[in-house]
Amino acid sequence: MEQNEDSVKRRHGQKASGRNEFVILLLGDDPGFRVALADILREDGHDVHEFEHPAKLPSLHKLGHVDILITDYSFGHGEDGLQLSIRFNSAHPGKPAILLTALADDVYEDRLVHLNFLRLLNKPLRYEVLHELLHDTVA
Repeated sequence: MEQNEDSVKRRHGQKASGRNEFVILLLGDDPGFRVALADILREDGHDVHEFEHPAKLPSLHKLGHVDILITDYSFGHGEDGLQLSIRFNSAHPGKPAILLTALADDVYEDRLVHLNFLRLLNKPLRYEVLHELLHDTVA
């Protein structure tokens, strides 16, 4: 079967236009922040599936293809973003996760140092930093 350049680009996470496109699972309990970030990611060409809380997620094994998880650290109750990231890594081995927090300090970084699939980003978030991390982490 002959493959054209567009089909090869799509298979490697690029649109025919040359823009990268990742399937992103986004979780955050602040609807304003989550929706705004999802909109920006979509404008950048990504396919974003957003949820308010880990309890509202379908089974991680049933999600289908996901390139990366972006999640808040704290949800106020129940599973936190770190626990979700570890569960995500079990369901999607080798896929990275980005943990967003306004509470980043050395204690968090010490807990995460052994989790090589996980990256920590501080809030307030600069989209340029997230964009660069996405492309460095997933690509």
